[in-house]
Parts: sequence; structure tokens; C-alpha cells
Amino acid sequence: MAKTKFAIKHTDSRIPPLKVGNQWYSTPEQQKVKIFSEQLYQQFQPNPSLDPDFALQIHESLTQPLQISYFGNFFTPGQVRNQIERSPKKKAPGHDLIVQPLFKNFSRKPLVLLTQIYNAFLRLTYFPRQWKHAIVVMIPKPDKDKSNPSNYRPISLLPLL
Repeated sequence: MAKTKFAIKHTDSRIPPLKVGNQWYSTPEQQKVKIFSEQLYQQFQPNPSLDPDFALQIHESLTQPLQISYFGNFFTPGQVRNQIERSPKKKAPGHDLIVQPLFKNFSRKPLVLLTQIYNAFLRLTYFPRQWKHAIVVMIPKPDKDKSNPSNYRPISLLPLL
């Protein structure tokens, strides 16, 4: 049985005019960004809670300060190297524009420094805010009307680190 390779075909990255209600939006790009922003905002709303007591319990749990505890399972440079080796080679870069081949050629010293950074995140229970930001690219769904904003799906490009 032959292996099938799936790949996203490169197409024109410009978004065609969008139709919202009875109005068409073709330019400027900021109009389209606003349309997609509103579409995603409506699409990604939390589901209403059916049990108000349970919702209150969850809210109280989330607003309590975290208990500091010793974390004993830290990363080793070998584990970090293994994850770098296993990461996708052609992953699109995030806003930092760092690509995987840069990490693949790390010598021992930068690998140890990267491992120390990751272990500091675990020890401090802190994750950098910049690494939580993504570039969102709207990809049209196959065989759907490209003028309808709801026929696009978001892809988040996060930093490789």
C-alpha cells in the first residue's frame, strides 16, 4: 500500500470580495479583517452554563491563587533535542519568524540554554506572553463559496519555541 502525502496546495493568498448580508466588501483589507474578526468572535463564544452553582464553583476555582509546589520532572537537553528532531520541518513560522532548521543545527551550548529556559518556565509556573500570540490566517474551506466569511477556517501560526 503506497503512502499518500497530503499537502496544502499553494493558492493565491488574497481573499476575494466578501458578501455580508446584501453588501459586498472588496477593499480595503481592513474591512475584511473586521468582518473575519466579528465572524470569529461570534463563532468562539463560551457555551452557556446550565447549572449556575457549577459555573460559580468553576469561577471560584479559577480565581484562587495557585499553590506553589515543587516540580520534579524537568526537561533534559536530550529530551529537547528529541522534540526538535521530531518537530515538523516545514512548519510556517509565527510572528518571531524562527524556523525549524535553525534549531536542528544547535550545538550543545544553545541546546542546554534552551533547556534551562524551558525548565525555568516550569519552576516559575510562567509562560511568556509573547509566545501566546499567534498570527491568524483565514483558509477557505474546500469547494465552498469564497465570498461567504463563514466558509473560512482560522489557522493559528504560533512561534516554534
